[in-house]
Amino acid sequence: MIRLFTSKRQLSLRWYIFFAIALSCLIVFVGASTVSSLQYEALMARQEAVAKEQLQERFPDQDIQIQLPPITADVRFTYILSFSFFSLFFLLLAGYLSHLAVRRINRALSRFQKQINSIQSAQDLRDFNAQPEGFVFNEISEAFEEVNKLARQLDSILVDKSLLETALEESEHEDSMAAEILYGHLIDKNADDPLGVTHSIRSSSNFSGDIVLVRRSPSGSIFVLLADATGHGLSATITIMPVISVFDAMVNKGHRMPFILREMNKRLLNDLPDDRFVAATLIELDPMDQELRLWNGAMPQSLLVNAQGEVLQSFQSRHMALGILDDQLFETSAERLPLPQDGYLLSMSDGLLEQVNGEDDSFGEKRLLDKLRQLQPDNYITGLLEAVEDHSRQAIPDDDISLVLMDFDRLKSRLSPAEGCQFTDLNLPRDPFEWKIKVQGEQLINEALPALTHDFLQTLGMDTPLIQRIFTVAHELTSWVLHSNILELSPNLKSQLLETKGEAGLQYYYQQRREALERLPADSFLELCMFSEPGTAVERGKLEIQVRDNGLGQSALLHLDDHNFHCHYSHLEVLEDGHFIIARL
Repeated sequence: MIRLFTSKRQLSLRWYIFFAIALSCLIVFVGASTVSSLQYEALMARQEAVAKEQLQERFPDQDIQIQLPPITADVRFTYILSFSFFSLFFLLLAGYLSHLAVRRINRALSRFQKQINSIQSAQDLRDFNAQPEGFVFNEISEAFEEVNKLARQLDSILVDKSLLETALEESEHEDSMAAEILYGHLIDKNADDPLGVTHSIRSSSNFSGDIVLVRRSPSGSIFVLLADATGHGLSATITIMPVISVFDAMVNKGHRMPFILREMNKRLLNDLPDDRFVAATLIELDPMDQELRLWNGAMPQSLLVNAQGEVLQSFQSRHMALGILDDQLFETSAERLPLPQDGYLLSMSDGLLEQVNGEDDSFGEKRLLDKLRQLQPDNYITGLLEAVEDHSRQAIPDDDISLVLMDFDRLKSRLSPAEGCQFTDLNLPRDPFEWKIKVQGEQLINEALPALTHDFLQTLGMDTPLIQRIFTVAHELTSWVLHSNILELSPNLKSQLLETKGEAGLQYYYQQRREALERLPADSFLELCMFSEPGTAVERGKLEIQVRDNGLGQSALLHLDDHNFHCHYSHLEVLEDGHFIIARL
């Protein structure tokens, strides 16, 4: 009986009421029977004592013994029968009343269930009423009154949730539009992704702190920038915006790698707080010098691999990230090697290597190298992204993941000087112009003349193809004069060292070049001059480029033909033992 009321099993309310009444009747029966028997025995004992006293007074000389009969079985049976009858009556009455109460409760619960099932919207919840007056017991009514209060609270929560969902939808829509503007306009617009350079960015949110930019310089060099800003989301995207604008502008103007790096570093130092910086890998593929230059600032190593996925050379981080060091301490020196004719160069952001799984185990360099040996080169990027997703068991990474792959075999057709040979006419400004600039001493080290030429020609509103053609001539002439006349280096030194010693020879060449720059006399100068003659109805226009220097070396410019340089000009004249050169377009 006790287990019936303490058991966790669910029973009908009728059974609880029935057993409660039955137990009560049993207790009353046992108690009444016991009390009645005891009272009867006590009454008989008193009656026996009184009768004995009276007889003793009347017959004092006699020893009188009186014993009244105990309660008889008939009397006990009468008690039991009467109690059973009344107990049965009250049990039937209690059962009927409990049936009425349970039926009323069931009807109320049925209405309550229908109300619950009809709730399909916030308005339905707002109209919900459990009708506590429909229940028999006060405790149940109070419980369902609390249900009504809960419904009112849920209604207010739903209102807040609806407002929050609306706000989140609007925020996501705004984020998507902003991301489309930022990435579509600033990054994808005017993108120059040549055949052989593939890349992918997997972002951890709508906004990404990683970027991959591929641009071609007027000199014919292909620049690839992989950058990773501190933080995540919109704050990281804002951090990286200055890098995008500076990189695009500097590459389009034809600046060399050191200038581009230095300007990006300055801009970040000026525009960002001290706790914001940008890790970056900048790669230049230079077809004129047949070199690959790579600068790594706080990024994971870049890997030069063969078709079997074996690492031929790694490029570790040798510099601080952009936006940390001031201009005096910032280093722009890049690693150099001869331009590979085949193989692949893979660069990545730290999001790939640092992605962890449920056991807090990062993807790591070992898994990367193992995966490269298993994948086909054409599937490097897709395969690595799938591998890191399988490792972490999540589609959205914890940090942005960026990958860039360069296929040197496919890049061969693009790694050539700017396509100046296709020009057939000069679309010069109507009015003639003359422009001259002279640099000397330490300014010669910067080699900024071609970029300055590009800036000047843009102010004249010339067509981009013509600007690239003029830039190529100015770049080639000034570089050659600086190398042969001013620094007095052998015209064939670089090519000979490359053929005999490979990368070690290239490093030796640049060491010789640095030493020659350090020995430059203070009065050494290089002068670049351009002037035009607009065309007429009869004669085509002309543009003349002049380069003059006061170096001690001498050059016949024979090496320039190795780059098909002659197709960019119509006439080339070498005067004053190679110290005054005139090129006419």
